[in-house]
Amino acid sequence: MDRGHRGAVTSRSDGRHDLEAILTLQRLAGNQAVEMLLQRAPEGAPPATVTTPAPGTVPATAPGTAPAAPAAPDPAKLSGAHWKATADAKWADSSSLSDLDSGFKASMDKFLEMLTANNITTGEYTTKRPKQRAYLLHFSVEVKNGTTAPKDVPKEDGVDIIWDHGDDAKSKKAAGEIVDAFGIVGPAALISNHIAGNAIDMKFDFTKMVKDKDGNNTITYKKDGKEVSRPLKIADEAVMGVKAKGRSISSIGDRELSKAGEDFGVKRHIDNDIVHWSTTGN
Repeated sequence: MDRGHRGAVTSRSDGRHDLEAILTLQRLAGNQAVEMLLQRAPEGAPPATVTTPAPGTVPATAPGTAPAAPAAPDPAKLSGAHWKATADAKWADSSSLSDLDSGFKASMDKFLEMLTANNITTGEYTTKRPKQRAYLLHFSVEVKNGTTAPKDVPKEDGVDIIWDHGDDAKSKKAAGEIVDAFGIVGPAALISNHIAGNAIDMKFDFTKMVKDKDGNNTITYKKDGKEVSRPLKIADEAVMGVKAKGRSISSIGDRELSKAGEDFGVKRHIDNDIVHWSTTGN
């Protein structure tokens, strides 16, 4: 019996075999390989060598055998309206003023103090936003509108959503369900002042304001020691209890209420997001 390289057993034409090697070959490669080995080579022929597969290796797929089909994606991970509930449970917007960045909160406190002095109350706040929620908002709009292909949406840590349904129409429809579930109107920023705590969405109650002698809803306050008066147009403002999504105010930054906010470092510049105030207005 000659021993070749590891994993090989050699058969001589005289029919002598190493029983231990045969049993090992039988265990690793099966009976068919052993039968091949046991066939005597013709007289004078060189030794026949049978190579056994290395331990731990997987034999190649037999010709004509179809590869296993890929596993179907988890329905819970595929994009769709159910991601609104997931976002609300895991990455809810804050409504607390305490979650604002300290610098912006100081500006907001002064602005709110002025509004209160003019009998204007505020509420329905949205302050700090988790980046995961912003990611869902942003890319649901992107995929729905075809701006970003489902397969090209980048990953976000902690968000195991699958945007690509294997069909563009299905992927866009599912992204649209997220847009509708969140009530998104227009674009949604991926990187926004909300994430850093430098923005707030809020609405107003003007019903307790006292009109001035001309019948106007005017606010007054001091800036740099000087008295400032601003007559407000409130009919189309963001009012508590009234839906603001989808509404727009042309040149909103020129509104007297917006100018008053800017005097306190709280800016509003987005015409189609009338509830949104921030350090930059965006």
